[in-house]
Amino acid sequence: MRVFTIVRCVLMAAALAITSTSVFAQGNLTGTISGRVLGQDSLALPGVTVTATSPNLQGARSVVTNEAGGYIIPFLPPGEYTLAFELQGFETARERTLVTAAATVPLDARLNVGGLAEAITVTGSVTEAFAPGVTASTTLKQQVVNELPLNRGLDQTIALTPGALRTGPSNSNNGTQQIAISGAITSENLILVNGVVAQDNIRRSSLPLFIEDALQETTISTAGVSAEFGRFAGGIVNAITKSGGNTFSGSFRTTLNNDEWRARTPLANDTKTDLLVPTYEYTFGGPVFRDKLWFFHAGRYENESVGRNLFAPVNTPYTRQTLRRRFEGKGTYSPMSGHTARVMYLNNFARQQNGNFQNELDLQSLTNRQDPESTWSLNYTATLTPALFVEAQYSRRDSAIEGAGAQTTDIIDGTLVIDNLSGGRFNSATFCGVCRPEERNNESMIVKASYFLSRPGLGTHTIVAGYDGFADKIVADRHQSGSGYRIIGTSSIFREGVVYPVWNNTPGSTLIRYNPILNPTQGSNFKTHSVFFNDQWRMTDRATANLGVRYDKNDGVNSAGVTDVRDARFSPRLGLTYDLRGDGEWILNGSYATYVSAVVNSIANSGSSAGGAAQFDFQYLGPAINVNPGAQNLVSTKDALRILFDWFEANGGTSRPTVGAALPGVNQRIASDLRSPGANEVAAGVTRRLGPRALVRVDGVYRKFGNFYSTRADTAGGQIANELGKVFDLNIIENTNDIERQYTGMNLSTSWRPTDRVTVGGAYTLSRTWGSVEGETSAGGPTTALTRFYPEYRQASWNYPVGALSIDQRHKTRIHAVYSHPVTSLGDLTIGLVQSIDSGTPYGALGNVTIRPYVPEGLGYRSAPASVPYYFTGRDAFRAQATSSTDIAASFNYRVHGAGQMQLFFKADVLNVFDRARLINPFFLNTGVLTNVSRPAEYTAFNPFTETPVQGVHWDLGPTFGRPQSRFAYQIPRTLRMTMGVRF
Repeated sequence: MRVFTIVRCVLMAAALAITSTSVFAQGNLTGTISGRVLGQDSLALPGVTVTATSPNLQGARSVVTNEAGGYIIPFLPPGEYTLAFELQGFETARERTLVTAAATVPLDARLNVGGLAEAITVTGSVTEAFAPGVTASTTLKQQVVNELPLNRGLDQTIALTPGALRTGPSNSNNGTQQIAISGAITSENLILVNGVVAQDNIRRSSLPLFIEDALQETTISTAGVSAEFGRFAGGIVNAITKSGGNTFSGSFRTTLNNDEWRARTPLANDTKTDLLVPTYEYTFGGPVFRDKLWFFHAGRYENESVGRNLFAPVNTPYTRQTLRRRFEGKGTYSPMSGHTARVMYLNNFARQQNGNFQNELDLQSLTNRQDPESTWSLNYTATLTPALFVEAQYSRRDSAIEGAGAQTTDIIDGTLVIDNLSGGRFNSATFCGVCRPEERNNESMIVKASYFLSRPGLGTHTIVAGYDGFADKIVADRHQSGSGYRIIGTSSIFREGVVYPVWNNTPGSTLIRYNPILNPTQGSNFKTHSVFFNDQWRMTDRATANLGVRYDKNDGVNSAGVTDVRDARFSPRLGLTYDLRGDGEWILNGSYATYVSAVVNSIANSGSSAGGAAQFDFQYLGPAINVNPGAQNLVSTKDALRILFDWFEANGGTSRPTVGAALPGVNQRIASDLRSPGANEVAAGVTRRLGPRALVRVDGVYRKFGNFYSTRADTAGGQIANELGKVFDLNIIENTNDIERQYTGMNLSTSWRPTDRVTVGGAYTLSRTWGSVEGETSAGGPTTALTRFYPEYRQASWNYPVGALSIDQRHKTRIHAVYSHPVTSLGDLTIGLVQSIDSGTPYGALGNVTIRPYVPEGLGYRSAPASVPYYFTGRDAFRAQATSSTDIAASFNYRVHGAGQMQLFFKADVLNVFDRARLINPFFLNTGVLTNVSRPAEYTAFNPFTETPVQGVHWDLGPTFGRPQSRFAYQIPRTLRMTMGVRF
């Protein structure tokens, strides 16, 4: 019996019960307040009524302290709360606190014997972005983010957090680098919006499943994460959107962008488009029935046109157009006190013209595509007794990619050509846009129960146990080009606006890659079934322990309908928090945790016989083409392809001997014991409160990663034949710990509110990420290590050396501040500032070298490589430039007289005020290395096992090594952005 099916039925039954009374609900992560109430003699006070109220809460929530004076109030929507503590014969105490998503706020109270007078106590600052505790996390309220010079999306919000570095592989459409958290590859973060997994299935990058003005707050956790969360090895991002309230409120905003409003980067031919691009957003929410039924609705529309340039050295300008349309609807219903139902639906649609995949060198390689997407979730929480609470949630995301890739299957016009030296692509778009659309969906559910146990002498226990299920589903035939062919050329020549291929006919220089789909997909479905247990044990008034464990079981069905992944792992999560003096001034924390990532669909499915493209690599030994860059007449790409395919067909075509081959389901297999990668973490920190308005937290984090994905092809694996009798080397996808990846970091967080009109926050990260595996690419996401892929053809010292990895950034500083000042009796002027200071990230000189003549004979391989990558320097021999940027925002809010809470607002952002132009992104720098593979007439081959290569003889840096190939290599130039609108 399938657990997913059972839980889904329970949730759907709950949905029918709710909708039968015409109500709706919103899936939403909540927080908890828990503590003890003591008398002035420090003895426990049972029977105290504790009442929580908030504009974000439907009605008031009341509980009564037990015999140990303990209480707990779960399922609280994030926001500011006031708690009243009442007991006959004692003065009433009131305290304020801030509740954030997925966090437990400890709040104790002390009541004095008295009459009718009230003693009002306000503790802490409700604007703190972080708090003491085992989990190192930062919560940024959207109200503050809106005042800063940010795009108000998750990417820039996350980047304000210590331990989160924007150093991962880049998005080739906009240059944005992915976020790496605590040393993990960027695809190993878990990003949730209202509890829905908001990540792409392949790259696992963040998806914009929100409308910026609808966001309420975002919490980023970087260490010491509870056992309730799994399927990650990096960090957790929890974004919560608004839910309406007891009063009607809303907004309308227009954000104006113009590509002409930015300065040019130093890149030659940096082109701008003078076109005003408005983005419209609106929100509206309020009560249907006060304290019973709330609604919320939001929308967003943008039709963007921006100037872009083709990959260097071409740099031809073009305009990319993108239409984005989002719609969100949700409701929250409380049928009785302690019970809440929430439902959320979001539709996200994008259509793009002249989109690029990666490093395009001509306009024919650009593509048009559509991306329809929808998500919805249903959540129900219930307080069954004062000590027992349950929660259930079901959510799903459905998305598709339509039209992305070549618009023809013609052998000439539909064949992609790749410059092996620079990585440039030309002649045809990557993938196939006239083939079957691709579907990328996910489905998740959680059922959990919480029990509050408080007994004298035993401390207080908040025990959570539950089930968490996730399904990653892809339906795709992964065509690599329109024709099924890719040509991996020696290099290319650019002359008078035209790209010409250079195809040498020496072994290993030019490859004809054939990628047929031999077996259409049935759709893959990789599930993770998890159970977890977590006990937050408050041992004394000073010490709190966190005792948790998680069990994750993978159950994967590949695109051929075959179960090929079954593994399970335990993940302990242990932590301790200690209040040094018992007054909250000094709080120490320490933790140990194991994190296990979800199985990667694209890797686990690579052993399937269906949906994936086979790969046959053939050496091109026909006529040399354009090998003399000074020739007066060069052969065009179309003519070069005709020459190549004429030679290929005349000399056996696909029956020729291969120099590399992989057949899905034939010579590529998934090891029976394949496991998900993960990390072990040790963390410790201290939090110091500096009066009622300032807080400082320092955390040290160490992680060691393991169980890396690996592709093995060796003599032990042997060969295998297909049904036609063709023999291939067997490739096995398995785990390895022959390589390493480690991270150590020190994270500093500061929060200061000197006055009610000034808020200052700071984050500093000192870190190091090192190892011998990058683990991902910008295009394909997670990858397998190749240390065991024909191991006789590699050596660790030059093929996979240990060094600083590409995400490594030693220093990162973010300071943000908001100052508000009344200009007139009707308005406020607010100034927002973000100051960024970053050190550079590394790259090395990596080039392909001839290998086959230097490997022992008689190994028996059928498709051993003719060349392999060689690090001629350390992998971190070079670094991008360190940089700083000052971003300023100025906004004016005008209160409309006689219109209640209505405000008109205007905001102007200026990014990079001083227009610094440092080269900060190595992914857009030229890192080409010249060897005998790319320039056989100029450089001599050498034995990489016995010889030390000499620069200028065996290799050299390319003529434009380290130079920008796109304007995205530079930091964002000075840019103006304006916003105006109305709030009520």
